[in-house]
Amino acid sequence: MSHPLWYYRHMIMNDITLNENGNAVVNGTEYEVRGFDHEGQEAIVIHELDLISYDEGDSWKEMD
Repeated sequence: MSHPLWYYRHMIMNDITLNENGNAVVNGTEYEVRGFDHEGQEAIVIHELDLISYDEGDSWKEMD
């Protein structure tokens, strides 16, 4: 059974950890994380996954 993209992205958002290098690790794959000021709030993003976090990686959501 094939699941829609939003289903997979939701599963990924629950399985992201930040390693000692400051990168995100998802299912053993490492992704670069970048930080910046977004609308006056500090944010970090994983561009390859189109995800953004406003709480230092505790929770993630899709970028607009």
